[in-house]
Amino acid sequence: MNNFEQIIWNYLDGHVSVEEKKLIEQLLKSDAEFLSLFEEIKSIHLQISALDLDEPSMSFGRNLMEKIQLEHSPVPQKSLLGKWFINGIAVFFLSAILFVLGILFFKIEWSQSSETDWFEFTIPQFALDSSSYSFLINLFVFVDIIVVLYFFDVFFSKRIKSKNDHNL
Repeated sequence: MNNFEQIIWNYLDGHVSVEEKKLIEQLLKSDAEFLSLFEEIKSIHLQISALDLDEPSMSFGRNLMEKIQLEHSPVPQKSLLGKWFINGIAVFFLSAILFVLGILFFKIEWSQSSETDWFEFTIPQFALDSSSYSFLINLFVFVDIIVVLYFFDVFFSKRIKSKNDHNL
């Protein structure tokens, strides 16, 4: 669409200023080509304005909403990790804490003297150079490393798979 056509459409729609309106009326009186173009666009404008607007059926909104409900909704960003991942981390740390508390509980020397009604206990001293405790610490670190490597493997394999899917 050239510039004159756009000006004529704006004139017929009433979207021109007073100066532009005077200029168009002057062109209509002086230029025969502009007048023929104006008459052609004016007839098209009248035909378009005479058309009845189509209305959607009464059930259009209901049908549209049903189709929208059938579509898969996009996954929120926060659920990309998955609940199993977050729950797995929580279970791991809770079990590690319970494990350490269990060891502490069983290493406490419980005793009750006859003079008091309360239990007396002493917390054992953890010597890190002891072979049993160093074994437990090494086991704990080893399990941590295995869990971290597993989650890295799962994360990177999903990332590579999603890149391969996008490239296809």
